[in-house]
Amino acid sequence: MKFEEEKFWEKLGEKMGFVAMYLVFTAVAYFLFKVLDKLPEGWNYLYIMPFTMSIVLLGILLLQLFKL
Repeated sequence: MKFEEEKFWEKLGEKMGFVAMYLVFTAVAYFLFKVLDKLPEGWNYLYIMPFTMSIVLLGILLLQLFKL
């Protein structure tokens, strides 16, 4: 039983780490674009999230494709 419990916490920690690093990556991208003045007028953090999510999904797709 304890073995299954440890697996649960390991998976939960991995998912929480993924979400945390996604938010950090999005924040870095946002501030980088903001500093370089590359964002359209009126854009905020939420407009950058779909672009970074597409990068993440592309990476996951490539991993699955190359695993075959």
